[in-house]
Amino acid sequence: MSRRPCSTGGRSRPPGSRGQCEAAKAAGGGRSFNSRSNSSSSPTDLQLGQGWSPTLTAVAIVSWPIGITLMSGVAQRYATTHGRRVIGIGLAVMLAGAVALIAVLSTIGPQVTWWQVSLPVLVTGLGMGMCVPILASVVLADVPGDSAGAGSGVANAVMQLGTAFGVAVVGVIFFWLATTGAPTDPATPAHREAFSEAAAATLWYNAGAFLVALLLVPMLPRAAQPEPEAEPRSEDRVGPEATHRWATPGRRGGSFE
Repeated sequence: MSRRPCSTGGRSRPPGSRGQCEAAKAAGGGRSFNSRSNSSSSPTDLQLGQGWSPTLTAVAIVSWPIGITLMSGVAQRYATTHGRRVIGIGLAVMLAGAVALIAVLSTIGPQVTWWQVSLPVLVTGLGMGMCVPILASVVLADVPGDSAGAGSGVANAVMQLGTAFGVAVVGVIFFWLATTGAPTDPATPAHREAFSEAAAATLWYNAGAFLVALLLVPMLPRAAQPEPEAEPRSEDRVGPEATHRWATPGRRGGSFE
């Protein structure tokens, strides 16, 4: 495989530095997708704000991992042919789910029921199931083999950093909006309304991050690299030695006369 120079800002880097260039591209891709938070303010709103029990909250948001499970196999199937397109579709679906949840919380407010929360959460889970299982393999598709370790380490570090940063930002925004000027008594309608509005407003951060990541999808490699085929075991190989072992006097075709 020929090594082409990696262009940066109209200039070309020598082939010897391609590993560093591809590792930087992998880090940029990981940062663009993991600037979002992997957690949602909705469970916090439902329990602390609306007074839901942990069981009812779990029933409402269990559709999220269900959606991830349903679509992860589809994403893996098309990762090596249409990986970038699958990630783009997944981000668009996640954006639609976030906007739908914002609409539900803004329109219905504290009167929301578990199934009204569960449906947009399911949509978000379906989109995430199309992104997360294949994200790293697509991001690192252009990294050459001799730099795979460095590229993977950089990408994973940036993904973890982005996740932590997203969770922190969501938590700060949510609790700042929910507690500023709101009654401290959870039983009051004003307290429930304040938490519901805070959750809807905080979700705009997630939606914005999904939109930014969607716009950056064209920067990703087209698809993930296929897994290398396993070489046959030595005992499974049929060669001259195996043939000679059976071609001894008194035998024909591996059996006695």
